[in-house]
Amino acid sequence: MFGKKLKDPQILKLLSSVLSNKETLHKVSNVSPNAEERMYNFYSMLIFTDAVIKYQIIVGDDAYWDKFLEEITKLSRLYKNHQELVIGIHSLLGQIVMLQLGLSDLNTYENKRSVLMQIYNRYIVNGYCYHSFPSVFQEEVEFNGIDPKNYQYPIDKMKQIAYIFENHSYKNFILKRWEEKEHPIYITDSFLMAYYYALSSPSYFSNMTATSPYMKDSSYDKFAYYRKDYDACQKNLHSIGEHIHLSQVEQERVNEAFKQQWEVLKLDESKPCIAFIKRQAVGRDKLDDFAQILSQAENEDFSISMARILDSKYPNDKQFSSILPLDFIVEKMPTYQEFDLENASEQDEKIPLPIFEKEMESIEIEEDDEEFEEENTFVFSKPVNNHGYADVIALCGFLSIVSGLTLILILNYFKMR
Repeated sequence: MFGKKLKDPQILKLLSSVLSNKETLHKVSNVSPNAEERMYNFYSMLIFTDAVIKYQIIVGDDAYWDKFLEEITKLSRLYKNHQELVIGIHSLLGQIVMLQLGLSDLNTYENKRSVLMQIYNRYIVNGYCYHSFPSVFQEEVEFNGIDPKNYQYPIDKMKQIAYIFENHSYKNFILKRWEEKEHPIYITDSFLMAYYYALSSPSYFSNMTATSPYMKDSSYDKFAYYRKDYDACQKNLHSIGEHIHLSQVEQERVNEAFKQQWEVLKLDESKPCIAFIKRQAVGRDKLDDFAQILSQAENEDFSISMARILDSKYPNDKQFSSILPLDFIVEKMPTYQEFDLENASEQDEKIPLPIFEKEMESIEIEEDDEEFEEENTFVFSKPVNNHGYADVIALCGFLSIVSGLTLILILNYFKMR
């Protein structure tokens, strides 16, 4: 269903070209807390996957697919920063809905209102929240549902590793609270966030093997776990073990625990899975301020009004009740390897601007437009998903794009015009 579009050969080619874009390959984004290279392209790729899912939920008509694909391909070669990218995608989706409704423009309040109501009904009232997990649990989840009482990860060996690193003053090396008594699950209303977690699930393990804030310098392969590269992950662990002077016995115990966890999760054959959960099933099928959004739309830019609907309200929503199998479907998403980063083709020559060219032509944004200092704070107490507790400083800037602050991006853009 939803995953099929992401596996479209043209989409995979597009995502591959975004990941390997040489113009931005070494660009350091303000959303990268450790100033990692390549993360800028990675975030861009995730924004495009989100656009594909939004298209299917909001438009849902293959008659417009070729046009949508043509326009986002153009956008992938034209955007200068993530802010511009988000605005372009919103504009494109809004105009396609406008065409679906047989409207000629979005200049009148009546037309804006009609398009916004259509988007609201499809994306919120009849839309989805998401839960991510590795494919080793797919059969269990589809048969028994998502039950916080039964749906737990095997973490005994992880406790051994956490204990060893804690003795070397790396207290938060594995970001998980082992003493946690309650066992909630976490869902999100942001597909982009869900896909990020699907690629890195379980987060406590990916953090340990590749994405830890402790693995800061370029000698660490930050994408090792996304690729499910056992040797590269093990090399990362060995390097950080040498850095903090683990004894030979400690290193052997870490390696053995790592190996056993890898095998339990069957990561060599793992696929990123996402449960598409009906919003109604989790009580997230309305916006209390929707009447206000419609009222404000008369006097504000359409892209802002649209963002007020699409912006994530529940980036890490804690759930204690089970979610029944009839209330969701599980989709296998493309793996990181399927984006074929190594064989990505060179960008084609510049081509004409897309249908939202007037908006794109006038964009003049400073290089630091993505910097939101008020969001860049250390938070160690908030859980991110059921796979463990994440150090939110590693995601704070990322969240500003993917899990609830796209509206800030768009508002900032219009303030600068």
